[in-house]
Amino acid sequence: MLALLSWPGLISCRLSAAETLSTDEMLQKAEATWKTGNRAEAVAIYRRLADATADADKRRLYEARIGALGHGAPAVAATLLPLDTPGLRVDRHGDDVEIEWRLPADVATPALQVLVLRHTPAGIEAEPRTMPLTSTEGRTALGVPALHSLRVAAGRLRDGRFIPIVRPALVAAPRDPS
Repeated sequence: MLALLSWPGLISCRLSAAETLSTDEMLQKAEATWKTGNRAEAVAIYRRLADATADADKRRLYEARIGALGHGAPAVAATLLPLDTPGLRVDRHGDDVEIEWRLPADVATPALQVLVLRHTPAGIEAEPRTMPLTSTEGRTALGVPALHSLRVAAGRLRDGRFIPIVRPALVAAPRDPS
């Protein structure tokens, strides 16, 4: 049985009557569970953490990890709160990626820079992409066949060069446990 208990500043997870875990222990358990190949349970732990926390920054971190594990279901993405501070959210569903950004309002030439790593017959191929934006906040979607992983940054263009302002963690391909 799995039940969540929440107190101010502490989220714990009761796995059984004898086992209660702190937030840090839950994070360690989620990563250990993922490494053993039980991705669905690891994602469930991160979802419980995201649902139970009142801290918007922690919620975004947990949701980013869910996306990095390759299980950011559309139902989860639809319930995400809009970014209220400069930030970047990357949600991956197989070969499809949704990127949400928010930059400071005074950024005159906003842009996204994406480093896409794709599986090819010759191995992993890198494709850097710089995309000028029309707004300092918004969403876009990319479809990348044979996507391995990607790295995204939001920032500004100055003299033809990209200057990063915000970056999330690496969004990697889910590993095959076999």
